Amino acid sequence: MNREQASKVISERSRLWTLGLGLWTAFAAFAADVDVSKLPPPAARPVDFASDIKPIFEAACLRCHGTEKPKGRFSLATRDTALKGGDNGVAIIPGDSARSLLIHFVAGLVADSEMPPSGKGDPLTREQVALLRAWIDQGVVWERIDFAAQQAAQFSFTPAVRWVTVSGNAQKFQEHQWVRRGFSGGLADFRLAQKLTNGASFVAEGRAMTDDYKITLDVRKEDVGFARFGVDQFRHYYDDHGPYYPFRVSGFSSQTPNIFSLERDLHLDTGKAFAEFGLTKPGWPQIVLGYEHQYREGSKSTEEWGEVTQATSSGPVVKHIYPARQDVRDEAHILRLDVSHELAGVRFEDNLRAEFWSLDTKRTADTRFGSGQIYPTSITTTRETHDQFLVANTLRGEKPVNDWLFLSAGYLYSHLEAEASMNQSTADGVGLPARGRFWHVDDIVLDEDAHVFNLNALGGPWRGFTVSLGAMSEWSRRHGFGYPNTRERISDAPSVPMPNEFGRVASDTDSVNVEESVALRYTAIPATVLFAEARLTQEHRNTYEELDGDHDFLRDTDTATDGFEGKVGFQVSPWRFLSFSASGFQRRRDFDYFDQEDQQPHGAEGDGYPAFFQSRRTESQGFNARMVWRPAAWLKTTLSYELAQTGRDTETDHVVLQSTNLITPGGRRFTSDDGSETYSANLTVMPLRRWFLSGTVSWQESRTETADYGFPVVVPSRGETLSLLGSSTFVLSAKTDLSGSYTFSRARFGQDNFVSGLPLGIDYDLHGLQVGVTHRFNPRVMVGLQYGFYQYEEPTARGFSDYRAHLIYATLTVRLPR
Repeated sequence: MNREQASKVISERSRLWTLGLGLWTAFAAFAADVDVSKLPPPAARPVDFASDIKPIFEAACLRCHGTEKPKGRFSLATRDTALKGGDNGVAIIPGDSARSLLIHFVAGLVADSEMPPSGKGDPLTREQVALLRAWIDQGVVWERIDFAAQQAAQFSFTPAVRWVTVSGNAQKFQEHQWVRRGFSGGLADFRLAQKLTNGASFVAEGRAMTDDYKITLDVRKEDVGFARFGVDQFRHYYDDHGPYYPFRVSGFSSQTPNIFSLERDLHLDTGKAFAEFGLTKPGWPQIVLGYEHQYREGSKSTEEWGEVTQATSSGPVVKHIYPARQDVRDEAHILRLDVSHELAGVRFEDNLRAEFWSLDTKRTADTRFGSGQIYPTSITTTRETHDQFLVANTLRGEKPVNDWLFLSAGYLYSHLEAEASMNQSTADGVGLPARGRFWHVDDIVLDEDAHVFNLNALGGPWRGFTVSLGAMSEWSRRHGFGYPNTRERISDAPSVPMPNEFGRVASDTDSVNVEESVALRYTAIPATVLFAEARLTQEHRNTYEELDGDHDFLRDTDTATDGFEGKVGFQVSPWRFLSFSASGFQRRRDFDYFDQEDQQPHGAEGDGYPAFFQSRRTESQGFNARMVWRPAAWLKTTLSYELAQTGRDTETDHVVLQSTNLITPGGRRFTSDDGSETYSANLTVMPLRRWFLSGTVSWQESRTETADYGFPVVVPSRGETLSLLGSSTFVLSAKTDLSGSYTFSRARFGQDNFVSGLPLGIDYDLHGLQVGVTHRFNPRVMVGLQYGFYQYEEPTARGFSDYRAHLIYATLTVRLPR
């Protein structure tokens, strides 16, 4: 299972954990008592939807409760959908605003269910709530709809051209900005929409720029179903330079370059094509059937840098600074079937997913670069293929038992079958076989099965107090084996034979994992929320690994893991214009290893690695705080602080490694320690009705220290990053807008270990400035012009990565019909 599949399975398991908690938060909120005496009285005048209510919806509601996938299935797009309500029932009761949930939420009477949610928009004023109350009490009168205009096809398109000039390292600019140099163009966006009288609709939209395009088609009929199709592809550029190392110093006999380039235009195209069909008929099971094709193709740079040798008066110096690349050709075919239905008060959901992956990569890296040479004298090419089939099915059920208790349960099963191969060869500069590795293995097989069970109980029988309890268990088994041939050529002469070195590798892993969680929440204190969470984990894993061949190895280890994670915090808002929040967390994981010193399959004594590890401990602590201050409608400030620290130590046996004669002293030893502090501030100002300003600044200091055991090449890493983002919009006239933005980021992580190794870390400054003007000739035609300037300086690369770039971007937007 690669990283992408593992991430999807982990995400599915995370959904099992969090599904009940999120639903319970909303469920408990709706059942809470509401003090309607805190509501402002309805406005004492007739209310007009178009002038009074529609602007409120557009500013605060329709972003989440519009026509496209409305949150909670509650849409304010039309009168019918508004009165229909959503997952939480009817929200608007015509003639009775005091009992309407919509009013309770927008007035902030229900804790944790304020609308708009924090960060999604400004809270409604008392005057706006009063207008909404009067509108509901007066019968929820909606605006008259021009059905003929609504059913007319709406079409808009935006042709765009872009020109970029770069001085310096153009490939570094492309890697940073994901924008190609030179001229490019196309359609920045287009959209065609059509609504029919029978409730059907059609939407086609997307973009079609150079190396970047997206097209989606959406056909649906209300309360019947939908069909969606689309393709999407973008290009990621890579810099083909290796790391910098100053070879030109006293004592060096030749002028070997300090930095090397592959002289290739490295880029990777990533895309997908999909089709899905859904059944949304009320009272029927909700069904979605989908297919998706994902792919990646191209070449990217890697950090498997090759050896470069330089002659000096005291002997040769070897540094790994020659760049390498990986050619990628991956594709996946994914089928999914999602079914959900409510039966006898229980909501069931089943998600079936089948994935077919085919991965083909080729890595090219030099293994020898002679002193005074221009190109590598030896290049190793490694080709790897991987084909796998993964099927996963998740079954969930949830039911509100009564007005204060909610139960949910889930089960996940996944099965993986995979086959892989690897072929490695070494050649000289003209492609002839050279001294180096010629390893290959054609039969690598992997099988894995996993079962995950989950149960949640969420309740709040006491006023203002809710509790969530959860338990999850997971069992998995993985088996893999292969038959490698580790041949190596010891001479550049083709006449020297290469003996076969056949072997066998095998690996088996059995794992049992159990987790328990509890979350507490208390909201009875006015304007205050207190919360606490805790999670315990226990895992037992048995790992068996065997290598039989040229490098024999045998390991049989049982690992017992215990973990704890706790978090406490509060949120308080004593006034509408001021709020505070803070929380702290503590994590700890203890690993105990039960094994003997390793041995080789044929009985010879091994090195002791990794069997001499007895235990390992990881501890993390953190704290964060946030303050939001809004003294006036035109000014808002947010300040935040975050502190995090992690320490690790290891306990080992006293062992002398046979192959190196290095000695591990035994006992508990420091392994590593890292930490960071982050300060950030955000300021939003509207000094004039036509002028909007926003700025964010963030500064972080971080450090990492590892055990060096006397090796001067290992040095502590310490540095800081600073980022700044500012934007401004000025309405020059009814038809013309001016905009501008500035971004700046700085890192100081250069390491001083030149004497003993390759200097790592990075120092850089990156500036980005954009200014633009938009002019509307009429409601149907608009033009835009934008200029961008970018500057990058990297002192640790001695200027080889620096660049300056200028960008001009022009657009023309046309909306039809007239």
